[in-house]
Amino acid sequence: MFRRILRDLDLSLIQFFRLEFAVSDSTGRKLLAWGVHIFTASGVIVGLLALVSVVNGDYRAALLWLFVAVLIDTVDGTLARIIQVKQVLPDVDGRMLDYVIDFTNDVIVPTLLLYEAGLLPASVRLVCCAAILLVSLFHYTNLQAITDDFRFRGFPAMWNFVVFYIFILGLSPLWNVIVIGMVCCLHFVPIDFIYPTRTIRLKKLTFSLVLVLGVVNLVILIQHPVRNTVLLTISLLIIGYLMAVSLYQTYLSHR
Repeated sequence: MFRRILRDLDLSLIQFFRLEFAVSDSTGRKLLAWGVHIFTASGVIVGLLALVSVVNGDYRAALLWLFVAVLIDTVDGTLARIIQVKQVLPDVDGRMLDYVIDFTNDVIVPTLLLYEAGLLPASVRLVCCAAILLVSLFHYTNLQAITDDFRFRGFPAMWNFVVFYIFILGLSPLWNVIVIGMVCCLHFVPIDFIYPTRTIRLKKLTFSLVLVLGVVNLVILIQHPVRNTVLLTISLLIIGYLMAVSLYQTYLSHR
């Protein structure tokens, strides 16, 4: 009888501690999941700092803040998948959170920078900025904008990169209008643009080159207004590679 009581007591303790560990594990995963959402949400604070820099006329600082925002956006998706945020916090839409922040940092801030920095002719700058906003809205509401194997259908609304090159290259305002017009048109061209961090083809090479591109562009931005021709050439060659891969995967998917 006494042994039976001890055995039942042992079983009760084991079940209790298993429950405690399960609760603790669940709580820990929720804390980690919330941490990922907070990390993602910090991108909007970075976007605010970029906006403040634009208002203050410090356009290089604004682009540096946008660079930080890209780093956050690059890392948070991987963290979310590792921690399985969607399963742990099913009532919080992390994708919508990401979209809101991306639209702020990839579209709104770069558009304001274009408007304020004198990079466009005064007569058409409002038209150009309105075009950027409208085509970007199309991209964000287009349910076919991202394919099942993670390719962008049409040019993604990554105006932070477009404005970076407009700012760094120092082209004339007229050429900037031409560039913006071409990029706006590319939103509607059925090219499967590469998703660098989630691509399937040439994954290691592409990811390595994107890392190099990030470092090179950061150095270019830090050195601005001094122009480093070598680094700028490397940057443009990597962009050319990404474009070539995009055209190649478009060809493969339509042949």
